[in-house]
Amino acid sequence: MILENVRVSFVNLAEPKENLSGQLKYGCQVHIDKDDKANLARAKAGVDKAIAKGKSKMWAGKKPKFRYEPLRDGDQELEDGDQTDRSYEGVIFLNASKDPKYGKVGMVDSDLSPIMDADKIYSGCYCNVDVNPFPFSNSGNNGIGWGINNVMFVEDGDRLDGQQSTDQAFASLAPERDGEDEATDFDD
Repeated sequence: MILENVRVSFVNLAEPKENLSGQLKYGCQVHIDKDDKANLARAKAGVDKAIAKGKSKMWAGKKPKFRYEPLRDGDQELEDGDQTDRSYEGVIFLNASKDPKYGKVGMVDSDLSPIMDADKIYSGCYCNVDVNPFPFSNSGNNGIGWGINNVMFVEDGDRLDGQQSTDQAFASLAPERDGEDEATDFDD
């Protein structure tokens, strides 16, 4: 399923990183604005389909209690104290990952050219994401996970990690210019 023009966070798509369980994974968090009815409907339909598959193939015909809901309410988590960052206000979010044994996450620019700069997709930019919800049952932990397959950069957004651009960081140290380009000021 494709979720369009959503914000990404906790981005590690170029190289896999160790998760809390010590496994190497590619991944990111996807934030869907609560007013984005089309993306929310697609995501909910995908979750319903994955639940039906889990009930028929691994959960003995009924939905078990999930440790984490597949679509999480950012406002509720802020209220409960599970999250503290204001980027969770007004969003539903999901965590998507991919095991490197299944290959890399495809990353393209808005013109479909491959992204060569790993910093092009960062926490806070907007992307189209190709994700798939799936049921799982692992050591008594049941739920719906999200696989991430491909990401398309759409547009820049305010960085969520607080990092400034190089220009912003060193603006006060740059030499002042008088408006003339000295390299092209030739006298004959």
